[in-house]
Amino acid sequence: MFQPSGCTKVSTSTIESTDPPPAWRPIVVGFAARALAVATASLGRRPIVVDHFADHDCQQCAEACFQLPQWGEARPFPSEVWKRLLRVAGAGSIPSPSLPRPPLLLGGGTENWPQLVDALHGPFHVLGPTSTQLSLLRCRHFWQDLAEQNHCRFPESRSDLRSTASGLAGWLSKPLRGAGGLGIRRLAPAASSPPTPPDGRERYWQREIQGRALGAHCILYNDRVQLLGITASFSADDWPGPSEFVYRGSWGPVPLCVEQQRVILGLCQAVRHASGLRGWLQIDFIEDSAGELWLLELNPRWAAGMEILLNSGVNAVAHHLAAWDWAQGRWPSVRTQTETTARTQGAENSARQFAKAIVYAQRDIELSKDRLRALHALPPAEFADLPSRDMLGQTVAAGHPLLTVRTALTTDGHGSQVRQNLLRALHLLRQQVASCTVR
Repeated sequence: MFQPSGCTKVSTSTIESTDPPPAWRPIVVGFAARALAVATASLGRRPIVVDHFADHDCQQCAEACFQLPQWGEARPFPSEVWKRLLRVAGAGSIPSPSLPRPPLLLGGGTENWPQLVDALHGPFHVLGPTSTQLSLLRCRHFWQDLAEQNHCRFPESRSDLRSTASGLAGWLSKPLRGAGGLGIRRLAPAASSPPTPPDGRERYWQREIQGRALGAHCILYNDRVQLLGITASFSADDWPGPSEFVYRGSWGPVPLCVEQQRVILGLCQAVRHASGLRGWLQIDFIEDSAGELWLLELNPRWAAGMEILLNSGVNAVAHHLAAWDWAQGRWPSVRTQTETTARTQGAENSARQFAKAIVYAQRDIELSKDRLRALHALPPAEFADLPSRDMLGQTVAAGHPLLTVRTALTTDGHGSQVRQNLLRALHLLRQQVASCTVR
């Protein structure tokens, strides 16, 4: 068991797999990696997980779960840490191509930590972009060129607002290395000049586009692209959160018209040709009142909305692995899953809608023994990302995520009524969480 630099503890799952131990274990790395770990484990191999939270249910599905309380520092981890992780994953003594090195999958938060990605690409078989590819795929100028060349809209964006004659109303301040809506701020209309960012992060300014926030979840192969599904995000009017634009949750799958799908696939093809990216590509859009799509950003990794697709029967991990040629022989269940998706996508689950939402702490919550016991007694189908027993006596600060609530319903409708029904069910689940954390 290793102790990563700057970490306070390492958590390991105590539940052993009932399957014979494989020659290797996949590795999952992300800021909040529970859903990615679950999707990976469902393919028959329990992963080694490295993330920020080491939640209770993440530990339950993982072979080992390593917590990194300090996330996103602009430095690589010591190489010895990753060598020891490689040995834990069962890849330290693999000399033969018949026993491949374990795949490493990138989750949320890694796209803005190129030093980490560089370190991972050294000793591991990373199925994801290099830091060089990330420098292109995470560049707002590339996003703008991509949109303009592929029949998609892109919001007006500037590095400096001092020259604008129209005032600051309708402009958003966005960090260059942002994720999950963190750090996005609305500029006060009465302000005479853009404020100095209090967090010291590099920023740019972008016109706000009114409409529905969508996530397109795609797979890029060597010779083709595939749209797995669309999810919609909840807004500040739908669900409480610590800031206006922070990610609150998603619902779906959401249908789009043929022309919108054509635009998305065209963007994917352009990204594939420009970057050589394989596997996951999540694209954030705003759909305006006229049905036009406005590109916001690209995320070349597992995305939060992919859990919605997983619940609907589409495992984005399997498709990602297939795009990296892991469906032939080395991981048979990957091929089974992707073939099943091809037969069932849009069929029996078309009337099922799924939703998830993050419950942010409304106040500081100390995790006492009674509170942890009450939280762990909640039904796992509806409550996820539970604080682990290692958190006993620690405090979840106000505005920080406590856990995730999930629901599903059968419907023949779409749009606002479906969203309202899902939200109603999610709010009832949030009340159950509140009863577990009373003073």
